Amino acid sequence: MKNLFMALVFCLPFCSPAQPPHSFDPDNLERYIAFRANHDRFSGVTMIYEGDKRVFETIHGLANRSWNIPNTADTRFNLASVTKMFTAAAIGILHDRNHIQFDQPFARYYPDFPVPEIANRVTVRQLLSHTSGISDLFFEKAYLQADRYRLRNLEHYDRFYRTLRIGESPVDRMQ
Repeated sequence: MKNLFMALVFCLPFCSPAQPPHSFDPDNLERYIAFRANHDRFSGVTMIYEGDKRVFETIHGLANRSWNIPNTADTRFNLASVTKMFTAAAIGILHDRNHIQFDQPFARYYPDFPVPEIANRVTVRQLLSHTSGISDLFFEKAYLQADRYRLRNLEHYDRFYRTLRIGESPVDRMQ
């Protein structure tokens, strides 16, 4: 996971949105990624899109080293928390464009959340700053006792939202 994240960070200068489209040299980017992969510093898939059109793709390394299974364009990577910063940045952009307000309950943006008491109490700001007091889904008894290998789609996690609890948040203690 660390190698995938680092590859994303190192690839950003090659495809900065401040540059005109296609200003990066795909051959140069491929050489760079291949160099890192050949030195065991990257294993993954790199794709760059312009709109709906894929303008760059390279695949390196193994999806499973124990079984010598190579990565493919369809390999699913367990990214875990590495995506939090991208989610926060996207929400920041939506805030800057006046589509989301930080101090509104997140029920305003997710009205179908299965625990309305939580959705109506917790703000977007609290979710972003991890100060909501919401229990950790992945440590709830129902999730820990579930057959997690059968959880393949986001919808499969919906039933676990109902097990969330809300405790005292750090913000509550400061007031």
